[in-house]
Amino acid sequence: MRALFHASTTAPSDAAAAERTTAAASAETDPEGPPPIIWTTDRLNKDQIAKVDAVFHKILWLDMFETSMLNNLINERLGLNLTNKQRAQLQRQMKMRAAGQSGAATASVAVEAVEEGPKLVDLKLTGFDAKSKIKVIKEVRSIAGLGLKEAKELVEGFPKTIQKELKPEQAQELKAKLEAVGAIIELV
Repeated sequence: MRALFHASTTAPSDAAAAERTTAAASAETDPEGPPPIIWTTDRLNKDQIAKVDAVFHKILWLDMFETSMLNNLINERLGLNLTNKQRAQLQRQMKMRAAGQSGAATASVAVEAVEEGPKLVDLKLTGFDAKSKIKVIKEVRSIAGLGLKEAKELVEGFPKTIQKELKPEQAQELKAKLEAVGAIIELV
C-alpha cells in the first residue's frame, strides 16, 4: 500500500501543540486554510486532494473519544466487526506493545493463545432418555430461561446448543444437572 501523504508520526511537543493551535486559529481567519499535505501520488486530481486534505485536517483535531467513535463507525459501515476472541487477542497485543515488548514476544503470545484453546465452552444437548423427557424439558427451561414451548422445541430438536460461551466450571455444573435428569450433554 503506497502512502498518500507525508505526515510525522511522532507525538507533538508542547511547543508544537501551541504552534498547531496558533496555526488553526490563523487558518480560521485565513481563507486558504491549513497548509497542504505533501502528496506522493499522481493518481488524484486537485479536487480529490483538497477533499482528502480537508478530512485529514479535521481528523487531526479529534480527541480520543471522537477518534474511537469514528473508528467504530467506519468499521460498522464497512462490516469489519471483531469477534470477542479477536478483540481479546488485539488487547493482549496492545498491552504487550505498551509494556515495551517486541513483536516476537507478541507473536509468541498469539501462538500460546491458539495452543491454549478456547476458554469458553458451549453446552450442547445431544440426546435424552425418553422416560425423562419432561424432566429434561423442565431443566432446560430453567437453565436457558425459555418458555415451555421453546424449551420443548429445543429438547425435541436435538442436537441443539442450550447455552453458548460458558466458563468451563459453570458448563460442568450445568452438564451434571442435566445428566442427573437423563439428558446426554456434550461440551463444545
